[in-house]
Order: sequence, then structure tokens, then C-alpha cells
Amino acid sequence: MARASSCARIARADDLNEILAEMKKADAFMFVFPKYLLASSKFLAFLERLDTIVHMRKHKGYKHTFTEPNYRLFPKQQPFCVFALSGTGRFKKESVRTVVEYIESLGLKLVSHDQSPFVAVNVRTGDGKGEVLMNRAGLKQCSELAKKVIDSVKRN
Repeated sequence: MARASSCARIARADDLNEILAEMKKADAFMFVFPKYLLASSKFLAFLERLDTIVHMRKHKGYKHTFTEPNYRLFPKQQPFCVFALSGTGRFKKESVRTVVEYIESLGLKLVSHDQSPFVAVNVRTGDGKGEVLMNRAGLKQCSELAKKVIDSVKRN
């Protein structure tokens, strides 16, 4: 019984269900994450949890017996964009591409950026607190991409 109560306590402390409920109501998504070596491990864990929900609904365990082959986590193919905040180090678009592919696997549609790395806006900063806000060019790119996402919602 102690195990069941500890699992229930963990479930109450976790806010994934509330976040997912809000996401299902959204018209679009903007994912913003700090880019360290690859992507934030907590952000990747969040995406992995969403992907696990989809996988387990589509398949019955690991026997490839389909239970809901057309299951979608989100009711419609909402558009999304990605903003990656990188410090002074080099930015590899492959690391962000991995994040984008994960998100696309959830059934969402990428709204790409007009400048390299195209799959995201890279807001380069220094390592100090508040330096993101000093990157005027990066913030302008974020604004432009956000407008593209809003326009894609209006078209649908």
C-alpha cells in the first residue's frame, strides 16, 4: 500500500496533465528553450513523455498490435515554432533539428524561420543575466517568426 500512495503523491506533484490540457486548447505553440550542448534535458524529457503517450495509445505494449492506429495527441495539426537561446558557444542546427523532429512526431506543423538555421530562431547571447534582452536582432527575428505563426493560425 505504501507504494501506491507514493505513486499517487508523485502524480499529484506532477503538472503534465494540466500542461497537456492547456496545450490541447491552444491554437499554436512556441517552444523556447536554452540550448546548452544539445537541448535542455528537462525539455527533452517533456517531449519524450508526450511521445510516450502517443506511442502507448497507438500500440498495445510492444507487440505492434494497434489499438488506436490513428490516435492524435492534439485534435488538429497546430502550428509551432522554436526559439533556441544559446550562449557564447557554437550553435549546431542539428541539435535543434532533433527537437523539431520530436515535436513534428506529435502531429504538429513547423512554421520555419526565414534565416539560418530555418528550423528555429537562434537568439545568441552572452552568459550574463538579461543578455537575451540586449540582442535586438534576435528579438526582432523572434517577433517576425511569431507573426508567421499567428498568420498560419488565421489562415486555418
